[in-house]
Parts: sequence; C-alpha cells; structure tokens
Amino acid sequence: MPTPTILSLLYQYIVGGILFLIGMILVFKSDVVDLRLRKYRTQVIWLIVGYFIYLAIHSFFFFVVPRL
Repeated sequence: MPTPTILSLLYQYIVGGILFLIGMILVFKSDVVDLRLRKYRTQVIWLIVGYFIYLAIHSFFFFVVPRL
C-alpha cells in the first residue's frame, strides 16, 4: 500500500472546505441563521471548530498511526 501524501489530504480538505463554505453561504443568504443570537453564533463556531478537529484527527490517523 502506498504511503499517503500531504497532497491527498490537502485535496480532501480543500474540496470539502469549499463545499462546507458553500453550505454556510447558502445558510446565511437564506436568513436561517441570525448571528446576533448567541445560540446561532455558538452553533456556527462549533461547526467550524468541528471541521478543524476532524481534520486534526484524520491527519493523525493518516500520517502517525501507519508508522507505529
């Protein structure tokens, strides 16, 4: 099995990030989310933080675990 490269991980998260961004733009343009309310601000922050947490966990299993 070939060793994964940083380019494949970047491709996955750049394409996924673009799709995530398009989804967020659609939500904001449709006025479903009002960032003046704390509830919605917290949800948006958790969505963004969750995306980067998932990136970190995936990177760990992608690069560190196969070398153990």
